[in-house]
Amino acid sequence: MSIKTSMESWAHRTPSRAIALIAAVGIVLGGLLGAATGFKIEQGRTRADVKRLKAEIARQQTGASKGRHGTRVAASPTLSPVERVGTLTATSTSLLTVRTQHRGIQRLHVAAATRFEQSLAGSAKNIAVGRRVLLSFNGADMIVLPNTSTLGRTVTRVNNREFTLAPIPYAKRSARPATILLSTVLSVEQAAPANVSDAKVGNDVIAAGHPTASGFTATEVILLPHNSPFAQ
Repeated sequence: MSIKTSMESWAHRTPSRAIALIAAVGIVLGGLLGAATGFKIEQGRTRADVKRLKAEIARQQTGASKGRHGTRVAASPTLSPVERVGTLTATSTSLLTVRTQHRGIQRLHVAAATRFEQSLAGSAKNIAVGRRVLLSFNGADMIVLPNTSTLGRTVTRVNNREFTLAPIPYAKRSARPATILLSTVLSVEQAAPANVSDAKVGNDVIAAGHPTASGFTATEVILLPHNSPFAQ
């Protein structure tokens, strides 16, 4: 007697058991097929998520510079000026030469109207409404700037727990106010007035200004302390 004949005979003798067995097999096969389909769907979703994450990281890195400590300095909130970050290799009263990591040697032209500041050790007490704050991308480091600075974002609210920065209307990623917990801030520097004569070879700097055919016209230069997380 063949296996097929035996199965048919058994099914005729015990129809309820045969039905139950067929249903169980169907459930198992359905589960396996469903799991395989679900795995494919989830795999596709994961790949899409990874692709979106890579695109977001690439977008965030646009207009930013990476420092020695892995800190990224957010791009200037104004349509211009833009920024240059690097180390001074030569100085004069009208020209600063800066070695940058991503743009090589940059020639910064300075004039009487160029604002110079020196970033010194500060604390959260320096954060005040109306001051501008330059943040690293992760928000862990900051430089508190004068309200006349062209860099950073304006502080609109501050208390002993957090502070809020004004939105940037034309920047999609900063179109809303940003509230930052003070407990997440690891270092605070404060910018004090300085002169071009304070710029020395070996100083790390952040310069705001405008690219030109002959180099870069600086409108604001911040001299950074040694090992500043903003240095490049």
